[in-house]
This record gives sequence, structure tokens and C-alpha cells, in this order.
Amino acid sequence: MEIRTDDFNAVIKEIIVAHKFKYDRGTTYGYHKGRKSWGLVYILSGELEYKFSDGRGIRVGRGDMFILKPTDAYNILCTEECLHYTLNFKLSSSSVSGEAAKKLFLTDDIAIINQSSVANYHTDTLEELALIWSKKSAGYKMQAMALAYKLLYGFINSRALLLRTDKFEKIAPAKEYIEAHWNENITLSELALLCSMSTTHFRHLFTEIFNTSPLGYRDSIRLTYSKDYLADERYTVSEAAYKCGFPDVNYFSRFFKKHTGKSPTEYRQI
Repeated sequence: MEIRTDDFNAVIKEIIVAHKFKYDRGTTYGYHKGRKSWGLVYILSGELEYKFSDGRGIRVGRGDMFILKPTDAYNILCTEECLHYTLNFKLSSSSVSGEAAKKLFLTDDIAIINQSSVANYHTDTLEELALIWSKKSAGYKMQAMALAYKLLYGFINSRALLLRTDKFEKIAPAKEYIEAHWNENITLSELALLCSMSTTHFRHLFTEIFNTSPLGYRDSIRLTYSKDYLADERYTVSEAAYKCGFPDVNYFSRFFKKHTGKSPTEYRQI
């Protein structure tokens, strides 16, 4: 069964370089003024020590994948001959959404994952990416971007799974029910019942974790789908409203304008 997490997103603006590189034992290297770009690194073999300018330090080895930030200033020491892949890229900070993505890109945490079960997945993808970037055949930037998103998705999703807490698990049945029945009439009482909680406790816990009420979460899903239907000219505004769970088109129009600043008709003209 699929383990669901909170939604997340991040937009890559540009890939700077993607390559496979080897450090000999004893090699040192440094970014004393910061990297200037994001870096996703995967250690294929060997070991590296990172010492950051703020006093933090990490030791990474085979199977470790981690993210380096543009502002990170550090020195590297290769303590054991190291073969690794690096993807350097620029990110649109304003595009980052979802708890897992925000913790990864918008905090000072050092994010490392090591999942031997998906090591071949990472290796094959990174090897293909490095090869595409080195050959630079027609369309290589598009191919590279697709693989970069694949890697970034895998990393963020792994982090999102780690963020699932006991509190999250308690309200997961309601969250998943909302995601499956977002265009139906849902009540707080039935959602609370799914989680074996009182309505008051359930609403408080849900809001604490997702920073929105249960019905607010449902409405955010409705808004996303309503934009899709409005972008498809096969559907009238009334049909889009009905498909998103709004039998009253006037109420739908007020709802849509409240959340987007535009009426459904105005949105279609963008």
C-alpha cells in the first residue's frame, strides 16, 4: 500500500553541472565563500569529511545522498578514495511548498539520506544524468532536467516519510479520506470518527499538523482541481463548479475569487 505524505513542490531554474568525479585520499577542497548554487551529492564509494564555516561537520560515505545549500561555506577532506556524483542547480525559492520541501530548502538543517534499498535507482539515474550532461546532444538540457526532478522528488519524498510523526499517523485516515472524497460533502464529525477522536480534538490536531483546518485542506484540493477544469475549455464554469463539489455556481464563484483574487471567468482569460 502506498504511504502518503503531505504534498510538496520545488522548481529547478537551471542545471549548472552534473558529473561523476573522484577524489583521491588526502585531497582537500573548499568553498570558502559559499557554493553559489544548490548541490545534490551521492557517494558511490569512499568517504568524505565536510567542515562548515559555522562549526558543523559531517562524515559521509557509500550510499549517502545529501543536499548542499548555496550559502554553505566549507572544506572537504577525502579520508578514503571517493567516487561520487554531483548535481549543481539553481532553485526558485518562491516555488518551494510542503513541509518536507521547506525543511530541506528553507532551513539550515543538513539533510542526508541513506537508503540501500534504492541505491541502484539513485546510481542508474545519476549515471544517466552525468552521461547526458557530458555528451551534450540535442535536447540534453531537457533530458537532464527530467532526471534532476526525478532525483529531487525521490530525495524530498524520502524526507517527507521521515517527517511522519505519531500525531500524523493518528489523523492519517481523515487526511486520506479527504483526498479521496474532496468533491463530496464532508463533515467534521465523520472525519473525527475515522480517527476515533472528538470533533474538537480532531480539528485542533489536524490544524496543528497541517496549518489549516480539515475543511480548509479539502478546499485547497478543490481549488487546485477547479483551476484545472477552468483551464480546460471543454467545461463551462457551471460544470467545473459541479465537478469540484459546488452545486451552486454563484457560491463557487465567490469561493474562487476569495482564494485567487479573480472570478472563474477572469481566471480563464489569463
